[in-house]
Amino acid sequence: MNKNINRNESLKWANDTKNLEIDDIIIVSNNSLRGVYGIFVKSQLDKDENKKCIYVGWSDNIYLRMFSSNGHITKLKKGIHSNKSLVKAMNNGDKIIIKILEKVKLEFDNYYKDIQRLTSMENKCIDFYQSKGECLEQVPEGKVMSKDKWNDKKLQNQ
Repeated sequence: MNKNINRNESLKWANDTKNLEIDDIIIVSNNSLRGVYGIFVKSQLDKDENKKCIYVGWSDNIYLRMFSSNGHITKLKKGIHSNKSLVKAMNNGDKIIIKILEKVKLEFDNYYKDIQRLTSMENKCIDFYQSKGECLEQVPEGKVMSKDKWNDKKLQNQ
């Protein structure tokens, strides 16, 4: 039996959901992708290719942020996502696109600077989309990696 097969039910659901498109790098990153992601909606009624950003987020592990028991895709699958625009788009059959906006690597120069780089990039992306009249129902938020976990990763990368 191949141990590399992903048995995540939310991933299977996402792959079977025709109106959901997830950036391949999120799925193949093997839980190592750190950065900022965007969730976009393209209305079925919109004849052009315009899509609207409805959410920007950051994570130390974007795969888990999508597919863990508390992840975006899992909540969407269960119909309990807190972003009402996202739930409405899903229910309407609109195209939902999740893509990486910026990869943010750990520099391991200083714990606080590493965390700040990630959250600053999220703020920059939110500012960009809000200046276009998008992503208007959001403020920056998130859960940071603990300093102990950061130190462990730093030791692993030396």
